[in-house]
Amino acid sequence: MRTVAKLCFYTTTMLFLTVCCSFAQSQAGSVVIWGSNTYGQLNVPHPNRDFISISTSGAHVIGLKSDNTIVAWGENSWGRATAPADNADFVAISAGHCHNLALKSDGSIVAWGYNAYGQCNVPDPNSDFIAVAGGGYHSLALKSDGSIVAFGQNYSGCNDVPNPNSGFEKISAGWAHSVGKKLDGTIVVWGDNTYGENNIPDPNNYISMAGGGGHYLALRNDGSIEAWGNNDCLQSIVPSPNQNFVALDAEGRGSIALKHDGTVIYWGCYEAHPDMPTGVPAEANGAFLVTTGLECSAVLVPFQGGTVEANYTPSTIDLKPAYPNPFNPSTSIDFTLEQTDKVKLIIHNINGQQVAVLQDGLMERGSHTVDFTASGLASGVYTYTLEVGSFKQTKSFTLVK
Repeated sequence: MRTVAKLCFYTTTMLFLTVCCSFAQSQAGSVVIWGSNTYGQLNVPHPNRDFISISTSGAHVIGLKSDNTIVAWGENSWGRATAPADNADFVAISAGHCHNLALKSDGSIVAWGYNAYGQCNVPDPNSDFIAVAGGGYHSLALKSDGSIVAFGQNYSGCNDVPNPNSGFEKISAGWAHSVGKKLDGTIVVWGDNTYGENNIPDPNNYISMAGGGGHYLALRNDGSIEAWGNNDCLQSIVPSPNQNFVALDAEGRGSIALKHDGTVIYWGCYEAHPDMPTGVPAEANGAFLVTTGLECSAVLVPFQGGTVEANYTPSTIDLKPAYPNPFNPSTSIDFTLEQTDKVKLIIHNINGQQVAVLQDGLMERGSHTVDFTASGLASGVYTYTLEVGSFKQTKSFTLVK
């Protein structure tokens, strides 16, 4: 799965930097799922491997395989647990309450399932989309120009994207409310405000977010989670210590989040079964992706050679040589993360003096490219250092003017 985000800013040294991040869901794994099995949603179709994404909302589950096909199971009213007929070339998925959205590699969207409110009627032109999000009875889709398209039931204005409808890089849909993250790290919420869903404690410095039935979760750059809205099942009280989180999801009255070390935390309750135990099975720890719904929760854990391989080690980080090198005035630095993590990418001159910080915060797993334009620097040898947890690697490049 690939989405593209571009961020342009000035440092104190007046260097113009452009960060272009391509997030590739390159890791494949198997599904660990728990909760209610009323509709067979815990019965993962065989073979349980090669999943790169998974999503659940109501009583059904959809998964995306590494061959870009979709697998669906669970409650099948309106065909929501049946894969699309043209089951190929998918790069992203999202399960709504009774419908599904799937993004094709050509930027078009396929939607199926319950459609009483038009939540499966993708507006024309059905092209240039880069992300999808299914809500209760509405749908959100993100265009490559940073604008959001909303369709389906417009309960409490959940489809009325606030102006300016631009600069968005991520989207999430709750039951009857919506949220978008902008390139500058701010989040914008709209729709139903029964539980104060639109009252953001602080809209700044986030990397991702998720909308539940009446509450929101948002992941900060420092690895902490902000939660607000409905709290009748304690779904908006983040368990302590509120730190080292790298991913999250919310649905109904439940919340789920992933720690840096692969630990999975669930809090709140399942909307359809509020008295059902909410403990996370041991085999879920070591996950790299989490999702939760009204009846069950699921994670993806690494799969290799028929066994679960849960450890994340620095050897999975790959810092590549800058290209071009020598350069004038721009070059690109590529690196790969196998897990969402806090990343620092720093430029120093030959004397060891820091001249620029290209990245300092959480970045999603996958392949990333950072374009560096050094128009304010003199010719010479410079170094770039990538720091991820205990991993640290330095390479050099030469600016020739």
